[in-house]
Amino acid sequence: MSLHRQTSATRDGIVAAATGVGLATAFGVGLLLQAVVRWSVRQWGERDAIVFLMAAGIALLAAVVVYVSRTHLARRLRQTLSPRWMKPDLLRIHGEPAAPAQIVVVGISPGPGVESAFIALRHHRAVVRKVYALHTPGEPLLESLGRLREEARALELPAGLIEAVELPPSAFHDPSAIYAALHAIIDAAGPDADLVLDYTGGTKAFTAAMALAASTGGRRLEYVIPAERDARGRAVPGTDGEVVEVELQFDPRALGANRA
Repeated sequence: MSLHRQTSATRDGIVAAATGVGLATAFGVGLLLQAVVRWSVRQWGERDAIVFLMAAGIALLAAVVVYVSRTHLARRLRQTLSPRWMKPDLLRIHGEPAAPAQIVVVGISPGPGVESAFIALRHHRAVVRKVYALHTPGEPLLESLGRLREEARALELPAGLIEAVELPPSAFHDPSAIYAALHAIIDAAGPDADLVLDYTGGTKAFTAAMALAASTGGRRLEYVIPAERDARGRAVPGTDGEVVEVELQFDPRALGANRA
């Protein structure tokens, strides 16, 4: 069975278990409410019991609303309940979540832009043994690299997991320099390595180089869809997201051969 099918089967099992727990909880809550109603009527009479139960219900509802609004559940609920037309088209172009990989290659962005790398790191934490963080020179990039290493320590991942790959300044806009660095990593890992390229972070040049390296080298490609974005489309700090497999439907080598 493939890893994607295993993931799907595991997800189906979790859904079935959650449904069972939900039904059992609803049944138990129903019995509890029935007991509370009977006790209230015996204690205060029917009229006062109705007032008491209404007040208790309003207080409970207010507590739930306050709790949900102050937690990550609020963001997840907004995302789930939003009409389909309000969601990015990107949510409709993938099938399965990306399978965890042992080697992850990410592009590092300054400031909040590194949040997508955090999400990818958490997604792969169960099996990852090396993360190559590609970045151009500059203090903001080094700060983001330090934050990524702090996140790895917080997740109790092995020391030395994050390996920085500093590129020349020209790589900020030049996909060729990034492409060469990517192929050096891919060649060093070997043809059977469980490696994935994450093109979420970095500049547009990073995106172009990673897509090209994946298509010519037969490597997996992934993208992070944040649960919540800021005004510039970047992941909001502290939020989670979905890491999806991106299946390229073309082979540039075959396209070149056809045109020739």
